[in-house]
Amino acid sequence: MTRPRPSSLIALAGVAALGFILLRVVYRAVFGGATTGETLLWVLPRIRLSGPFSHIVLFGPVTAEGLLAAAWSALPFAALILATGIVVAMVDLRSLVFLIPRITWGRATFVAFVIALSTLPTLVESAKKTQYFAKVRGISKRRVLFVPFLEKTLERAVGIAKALHARGVVVHRSPDAVAEPETVVRFEGFSIPSRGVSEISWTVPHHSLILLTGETGAGKTSVMEALAGVLDYPHPVPTTGRVTGTGGPSTVGYVPHDPRSLFLAGSVVDEVALGLVMQGVARREARHRAEQELAQWGLTHLSERHPSEISEGEAVLVGILSVLVLSPTLVLLDEPLAVLDRSRREQVVDALAEYSRVSGATVLMTDHGHVSSAQWPGSIVQLGSKGITSGAFVAPTADLPARSAVSRPEADVVFQVENLQVSKGQRVILSGLDLEIRRGESVVVVGDNGVGKTTLLEELFARSDSNPSRIAYVPTNPADMFVRETLAEELAFTDRELGLPEGFTSATLESLLPGQWRTEVLERSHLTHPRDLSRGQQTAVAIALQLSHKPAVLALDEPTRGLDSGAKAALAEVLACVQETGTAIISASHDDDFVAGGHDHLLRLVGGTLVPLEGGVLHA
Repeated sequence: MTRPRPSSLIALAGVAALGFILLRVVYRAVFGGATTGETLLWVLPRIRLSGPFSHIVLFGPVTAEGLLAAAWSALPFAALILATGIVVAMVDLRSLVFLIPRITWGRATFVAFVIALSTLPTLVESAKKTQYFAKVRGISKRRVLFVPFLEKTLERAVGIAKALHARGVVVHRSPDAVAEPETVVRFEGFSIPSRGVSEISWTVPHHSLILLTGETGAGKTSVMEALAGVLDYPHPVPTTGRVTGTGGPSTVGYVPHDPRSLFLAGSVVDEVALGLVMQGVARREARHRAEQELAQWGLTHLSERHPSEISEGEAVLVGILSVLVLSPTLVLLDEPLAVLDRSRREQVVDALAEYSRVSGATVLMTDHGHVSSAQWPGSIVQLGSKGITSGAFVAPTADLPARSAVSRPEADVVFQVENLQVSKGQRVILSGLDLEIRRGESVVVVGDNGVGKTTLLEELFARSDSNPSRIAYVPTNPADMFVRETLAEELAFTDRELGLPEGFTSATLESLLPGQWRTEVLERSHLTHPRDLSRGQQTAVAIALQLSHKPAVLALDEPTRGLDSGAKAALAEVLACVQETGTAIISASHDDDFVAGGHDHLLRLVGGTLVPLEGGVLHA
């Protein structure tokens, strides 16, 4: 989703200003303050409240002059609301964050002010996202969108607080967080019971390059958040034991699963430069160094774009640059390779190895098989029930039933686009693109980061008249789709909304979940918020929700993101069953294993159009 247009923000401010005037008029009429003047409009019966409020009398005569006076008295405040909206629209308030290092008195108050102002533009963005994903879900009851709207807004506010903490602006230092000369990190009987993380006793030596593996849902992200000092956002998470030697935000660089959540600035170059400014570097010098880093990584073309206007893979690269430019002694990367193309994956691995070699820093990265043991230049460990042990995690062989031969459905065309054109500003994303999708087939779209794969899936959904029964779309961030407060409510709501038999969507989810997840997810469905599931489990839930539409086409954006090899195998089996029912599948993916898994057509998106690969055929 792109940043809100100035016109949208000004319109919102105008509505708020008019709303304030209306409330002021109603307030005066209700509390008997609109009685002055001779032009009587109507007489409302007076009501005296009882008890401790007996001195308050409601209603009474209402005059035109009284209402006009009420409206006039509200004008200064309404003008202030409108002026604030215009300032927010015309000036990117994110730039205020660059002033924080200059504040010597009242910094905490100013930081709170920056967080509040930076959250204002996200109200429009959150509203747009909530409405968009309601269309994706096919939700007609708009009243259920209020809670997810608030959740998205609060999540962004929490993200801003995390970003400020991670960059050393809001720091709650632990007395144990003291850098040690021989050890970067030491876990001493550390565990996170509520996240299923077993006791960890582990010493990470200085100047090491470590790949952290483990099954989906093992708690790798929670461990990374604990090391980064942001585990307790937005609420405290109980832990046992302790972690020492991280050194605090000034020496730790953290790139989370979703790097966008930490973005604060109004342009990519400012995002990379921001950490340097926080360290006291002049903004002009910081921008110059940021531009040099972007050029070295071949990302100069992103320099002046808003961070919301770049792809998922590009956001990961920008997040990594924003960290490395600060020269941290501990670098934490949570599965950065999942949304990168092969050349970018190799670039990131090489850059991390070189950074560790030259700076002596320790790099800890999580991954689900996007880099092999032979390709990783450091050591490999796994997180499991025994804590952290040496060696890469190997998923147990999936105990899947043997597939029986099933005749394929008639290969008639279920969806078609011709000469699809999409531009964003001066950039042409899709140009003269033609595509046919036939019943029951699987189409996979690959391509470099930023070429427009996500845009393609979004446009296909839009061309279906936003009808999930024609194309059911599952985005790369499935949490955006959830609207209820527990998983059980989410599943039951879908049944009611679509008029399905009770338990239909839950049964679909059960068929999607591999054996090791069924008990964990379904038995706790009445207690678990869908956003508290692991990334892979969220994807399974989102697919189940969309399959309830019985769509002609299922569109999946990076469906294996966050899945270990066993979960990927289970997902492939489920998708094969979906195809047998006649539903076609179109996926965008950077996962080599998924792409090689046997599909009807492999297509590369390049230059705004689709090119067949490995014998793939575009139907005429």
